[in-house]
Amino acid sequence: MDHFFHAPSLQPHRHDFYMIFWVTEGAGVHFIDFRKYELMPGRVFFVQQGQVHQVEKYPDRAWVVLFEENYFRSFLNHNANQEQSGILDYFNDAPYVDLDHYTMESFEALALLLSGELRHYQKSRILEYYITIMLLQANRLHKQQQTRPHTGQSELVRQLKVLIEQHYREHKDHHFYCRALHADIRKLNKASTEALGKTVYELIRDRILIESKALLLTTGLSVKEISFNLGFADPSYFCRLFRKMTGYSPVEFRRDGFESSRCRTAEQHF
Repeated sequence: MDHFFHAPSLQPHRHDFYMIFWVTEGAGVHFIDFRKYELMPGRVFFVQQGQVHQVEKYPDRAWVVLFEENYFRSFLNHNANQEQSGILDYFNDAPYVDLDHYTMESFEALALLLSGELRHYQKSRILEYYITIMLLQANRLHKQQQTRPHTGQSELVRQLKVLIEQHYREHKDHHFYCRALHADIRKLNKASTEALGKTVYELIRDRILIESKALLLTTGLSVKEISFNLGFADPSYFCRLFRKMTGYSPVEFRRDGFESSRCRTAEQHF
């Protein structure tokens, strides 16, 4: 990405692919799901398919690896314990890792190997293995750098996040998740709060809010259609809840665009 610039990226947009992105020279600014992050040398970001992404300032040089869902599904099939973990965690407030010297050299070598392989064999299984190494190395380093203490319930919390990501549209209270994980709400809330600083209810609420904003800013769906898409039978109820979360009605949020997502924070809950 030497001196790369893509004008549409200045606006909020969603990808239909996954992205590993790291800077080698210069600095920049970008947003993932309406949160601002600095781009700096050695910092690796993972952007999920469907996340809202916006580049405000491009760095001078960077690598970007784009890959489709079938690659990511294959990775998770062979590394199931990595799902919703580390930089692959959709609920992560910091979806990045700062590479150490060894991992930086490894990423540089892998990027060159990927480039060479693509020139000759665009459907090579070797490409999948290179991407797998990148994701595993980044996640290993992320776990070393995380600030929250490791708890004995980490696997339970990971499974909870996997379920929320799969079912937040149809299950907006804790009962489904408690049954699926064979745990009462006190146990789930205690594990979630210790690991993430949020209750089960707050995790579900935040995931719904992110998707609400994304649909409002990146699609032409009506507010009624969006409310149905998110599993709300009553659009007026969805509108009231959205205003409680953001201080804006859905129509106002769409009108004011991305700036409104920077200016207000959610103080009230679904």
